[in-house]
Amino acid sequence: MTAVSAQGVVAVGVDGTPEAVEAARWAVDAANLRHVDLLVVCGYQIPMMNPELTADSIAVTRDAAERVANEVVSHLAVPSSMKVHTLIELASPVVMLRRVSETAALVVLGGHHFSTFDRLLVGPVTSPVAAAAHCPVVVVPGGWSRTAVGIRPVVVAVDGETAATSALDFAFAEAELRRCGVTALHCFALRDAPSDQGKRASIAEVLAGHEQSHPDIAVRALFLPGEPKDAIIDQSVSAAMVVVGRPHRRRLGSWTRSVARAVLDHTQSPLVVVPQLSA
Repeated sequence: MTAVSAQGVVAVGVDGTPEAVEAARWAVDAANLRHVDLLVVCGYQIPMMNPELTADSIAVTRDAAERVANEVVSHLAVPSSMKVHTLIELASPVVMLRRVSETAALVVLGGHHFSTFDRLLVGPVTSPVAAAAHCPVVVVPGGWSRTAVGIRPVVVAVDGETAATSALDFAFAEAELRRCGVTALHCFALRDAPSDQGKRASIAEVLAGHEQSHPDIAVRALFLPGEPKDAIIDQSVSAAMVVVGRPHRRRLGSWTRSVARAVLDHTQSPLVVVPQLSA
C-alpha cells in the first residue's frame, strides 16, 4: 500500500471493527465499477489516559493504526488493476473524512461505525461525516457482503420538491454502472393524498427526463402512504442500495430531523446520502 491524495478515489474509513471490513469490501466493488483506486483512511488519536504527545507515544499509536488498516486490507479481494492507498494521520476520523470528501468520488463507512481504536470510544463517525461531506457517503450495514444481491434495483427517495436533485442523478448513474433498474419512492400522508397529485406529476415529469437520458434503465415510480422512514427501511430489504438526499437547507437541526438521519442506523442495504449540489 502507498500513500496518495484523495483525488477521484473511493475512500473508506476503517477502524478495528467488523463493520469496517464490510465497508471496505463494498468500497472495492464500487471502485472497480468506476475504474478508480481505493483509499483506506484511518485516523488515530492519543488515548486520554496518556495525553503527552511524545515521539514514542505517537509512534506506538501510529503503528497500531497501520496494523488496523493492514488487517482490513488483508480481508479484501482487490483486482490487479486497482491500487490500494492509505491515509493514516494523527487526527479525528471525522475531520479526515470530511477533508477527503472534497475530492473523493465516494466516502464509504460501516453501519454503526464507531471508532473503538485502542478500546477508546471517541464518538460516532458516520452521522457527522454524512451530515457535512462534500461527496456522497455510503453506509454499509453489517453482514451485507454475505447477502445474495442478484439484480436488485437502486431505490431513490424523492419528495416532489427536490425530485430533480443530485440524489436522483446519482441513482441513475449508479444503476447504469450496475446494469439494474431504478425505483423512485415517494411517500405521502393519507390526509395529503388529494393535494399530492401535483407532486406526483412533478416526479413523473422528472423521471421521464431521466428515462430519455438513460433509455436502457427500467424505471418504476412507487407511491406509498405513510412515513418516509418506514417505507425506505422496508424497501431497503430488497434494494441494491437506497439513495437519499441530504437536507438542502442548512438550518439548525435540519440533519438530525432529516429522513436520511432517521434511516441511517436501520437500513438493510447500503444507504447513500447525497449532498445537494448547487445548480
